Amino acid sequence: LLSMNMKKLNIFWHGMQYPIWYNYRFSWAFSFFTLLIAFRGFRRMKRVSIVQTGLVFVFYAVLLLYLGIQKVQNQDAYSFLTIFHLIATFVLIVLLLILFQQWSKEKQTLQMASFLLLLFTFLDLTINSAVYTACFSYETYTEFAFYDQQMQEALSPILPPDNDFYRIEKTFMHDNNDGMRFNYSGLTHFNSTYEYNTIELLSSLGFSRGRASTAGGNATKLTDALFGIRYYLDGKYQADVEGVMKEGVGCFQSKSHRPDVRDMTPVAQYRYIDVYENPWCMPFGMLAEKEVASLDAGRMNPMDFQDHIANMLDGRDGEEINYFEHVTLPAPTLENLRQESGGGEMKTYLRVSSDKEEIARLNYSIQTQGNRSAYVTISETLNSSNSFVYLDDEQIGNKRSGEVTTSQILNISGVKDGAKTQKLSIQMHNKKDRFSINHMALFTLNEEALRRAVEYQRQNGLKLTHFSSTAFSGTFQADKDTSYLLLSLPYDEGWKAKLDGEAVKTVRVLNALTAIPVSPGEHSLEMTFHVPLLLPGLCLTVGGVVFLFGIVRSTRTKKRSSYQNNTEQRAS
Repeated sequence: LLSMNMKKLNIFWHGMQYPIWYNYRFSWAFSFFTLLIAFRGFRRMKRVSIVQTGLVFVFYAVLLLYLGIQKVQNQDAYSFLTIFHLIATFVLIVLLLILFQQWSKEKQTLQMASFLLLLFTFLDLTINSAVYTACFSYETYTEFAFYDQQMQEALSPILPPDNDFYRIEKTFMHDNNDGMRFNYSGLTHFNSTYEYNTIELLSSLGFSRGRASTAGGNATKLTDALFGIRYYLDGKYQADVEGVMKEGVGCFQSKSHRPDVRDMTPVAQYRYIDVYENPWCMPFGMLAEKEVASLDAGRMNPMDFQDHIANMLDGRDGEEINYFEHVTLPAPTLENLRQESGGGEMKTYLRVSSDKEEIARLNYSIQTQGNRSAYVTISETLNSSNSFVYLDDEQIGNKRSGEVTTSQILNISGVKDGAKTQKLSIQMHNKKDRFSINHMALFTLNEEALRRAVEYQRQNGLKLTHFSSTAFSGTFQADKDTSYLLLSLPYDEGWKAKLDGEAVKTVRVLNALTAIPVSPGEHSLEMTFHVPLLLPGLCLTVGGVVFLFGIVRSTRTKKRSSYQNNTEQRAS
């Protein structure tokens, strides 16, 4: 009972780790065993006394009274309950106790009372299920089917063919696991067992992330290249021609700001989705310099981290190129905010007005030239619980949540946008009175340098000849300056590599990805996946089944022997 109400005890149900959402998801097991124990106890009862009835009544009356007071004082408390739920529960408890008293009386009423108790239980469970299901708002079938139809239409021509692999991303989403639903690979994902190192790498590169999720929309052209994003789907959130908004069309509203997507090659246009092909897509396996094995993001700015990675993938050993140029960002103007005194890079701002509904913002004026994509890194201290981001007074999606240590990247403009001035606003959440900010910076991308790096990788990187979820192979051409083949594949000990037919050890690089040490020349690569500890696991499972079978057989033998002894004793 305590473990279903105390967070620190609840972790015993989750392998000593705090669960992701649904903290008390095993309450069904607790409820089931409570009902089972109650039923077994009820079968042994002859009657229900007045004292027992009184105790139950008092207990429920106090509980419902407490919940009622909580609801009156705060309507948001126990959002799944209303006063009507509490009144209905009280009425049902009274009816139940009356039925118990009838069941406890003369034998002539026992059969009818038992039937009424059975009927009451059935109705109570049915009503309870219906009420609790109604508390949760899910989309209609029409909304679900509409989104499904639009996505299938846009994706069917661009899904990877057999023996090929690349990723697809979107500026909109139905949920974080659209990729799993529609059978394509991407960077947007949610999973309670999501590898933490993968989440941290994407966070270090400036992606939005949660505790067990990543959103691949707020990328740069470089990260699109690094992770092999070949196609982008851009949503068109609009009303129908008749002016009526279809159910489900809201899913196509942008969740990430990617004006540089329009620099890509248009492939197809549908009613609610535009499809673009990414000309900066690198292959699944990329040649990398030896420094990639020791590169660590640490507290590095995401743009600087991306710059280091790009210099290790462009085939120019020793020649450093500034892929992202740092442009001075003007000091912000304060709107209903004042800066707290004190020096240092971290700046704290306090709300001026005591009215929480009055907007409090930092406003940055940003000038872009138009011949380069422009990106802003937003302080790691900002997330969806303390602030909102606006660009020219239009809110930008910010899925980052919780405590993080790296800045988030926001795409300000693409090449085709031309020169313009924009207003970037960081608005304080109306529930907050202060926030702290650092690492606000503007960067522009060297488009030509990125194009040359992509061409180099396409000529020399991994060319797949076979691909499946557990095995792939291909060829590549390494040179003297590229000591590793970097795969945009999360590192896992289950992956085994063969280079030119000889087993070679895989290496974890960037703390999350897989690399293969290589020598100059043309090579063939084979990778296969074997589930770690599969054989020991199978042995333990078989052993457990045999042990269980032995216990069952031994128990049956003892029962049979005991029955025979009792029979012989009675016969004698």
